[in-house]
Amino acid sequence: MSTQNYVDRVATEVWLNCWTFCDTASLRRLCRVCRYFLGLCQPLLFRSYRVIGPAVEAENWISTTQDLHYQAYRLTKLAASTHATSLRTWRWLGNPDLAHLTELFPHITNIGALEDTWLRLVRVFTTTLGAYQRLTLLYLQELNIDAEFRATLALLEHLEDLSLRHCELLAPSGDLLPLRQFYFSVYDTELSEPAAEELHLIGRDELRCLTLDGSRESDSFLAALVIHPLPRLVEFTISLTDDVFARFFTCLDACPLLASLTLHSPATPPQPPLPVVELAGHMYTCIPPVQTVNMRILAMSPTLDFSYPPVFDDLKVGHPAAALTTAMASVYSGHIVLPPLLEGLCFQQRGWPMRGAFLAEQHRAVLALERLSPALKQIRFDHHDKWIRTRNVWKCEKGSFLSAPRTTAKVISQVRNADGTTR
Repeated sequence: MSTQNYVDRVATEVWLNCWTFCDTASLRRLCRVCRYFLGLCQPLLFRSYRVIGPAVEAENWISTTQDLHYQAYRLTKLAASTHATSLRTWRWLGNPDLAHLTELFPHITNIGALEDTWLRLVRVFTTTLGAYQRLTLLYLQELNIDAEFRATLALLEHLEDLSLRHCELLAPSGDLLPLRQFYFSVYDTELSEPAAEELHLIGRDELRCLTLDGSRESDSFLAALVIHPLPRLVEFTISLTDDVFARFFTCLDACPLLASLTLHSPATPPQPPLPVVELAGHMYTCIPPVQTVNMRILAMSPTLDFSYPPVFDDLKVGHPAAALTTAMASVYSGHIVLPPLLEGLCFQQRGWPMRGAFLAEQHRAVLALERLSPALKQIRFDHHDKWIRTRNVWKCEKGSFLSAPRTTAKVISQVRNADGTTR
């Protein structure tokens, strides 16, 4: 079939919409059909690029050196070609061990060749990144960000999403990046170098989603951001640790449009109600997102002193190990105020507990929770039993294979009539 027949049968826009979802192998096959398909599919082949620092062993270091040499050559050619403007996503996953191979493998005579090849690939990446002017998403892992590389990042005018994972920011100041999304996570140990008081990297005017870990560098990012309001930030995820806790609430005050707040490992003392729409964490989360949810934390819950529970083969009702988990107990005791129109609630504890709470404990919790939120239809406890309400009857579905005992139960609602209406 000629190229003209392809054009007459299906419009170019339809071809592009279909092939946008094709994998790399399918796009390569389509490129070989004709020149018309080649012109349409070839830019799609270069939408994303990825480099992964390989794991090195004594048996494969020669082949690894050859692979890295080819990647450096290919990356140099790509940056100089017309396809550089087609690239939208760049993922760099470095391996810090590759820069210290002579120390790790002193018994291999020529292992330094692999180390030099890796460092050459790093230099090619950092010096050619500015060629991808249409880049929108950049993921960096295990890379040192110096002043020269920061200047290169500032040249990427269309960059919207930047993720830094275990990257060392050597230049704390420079041109701000007008990002929409920013993710930062780094190893933080007692031997880590003290972070700068303020890390100025991201602009605040366009920022919509911000994710930070609990490291000292995250506190430095917050220190630079909360100087002025964050007018468009709607989603904020942070690990609450001692390093960032003091500045956390100041940051919330600077986010007038905040709609979603996710806390990892929260350990917060009593604070006044906060204007957030969604509150989630490792220990508890609200599901499903059926409406706007305003939740207020009124007491410390839960804490970081978590440990896996022991296995009790002869556990009896009343034993401390059979009590409700910290998250359930916090809601049950009224420390967390639930919205009255909430329909789904799920308590998720980190790790896999060896058993769920006794049904008697769950009965009390279900009846207490429905008094707090009469619209509740579904409650799940710790990956185990799930309670579903039909009219005025709560029915417990069977738990997982870790639950003991595996039984079903029913309990009559105290806030609903037989027809499902509220009393």
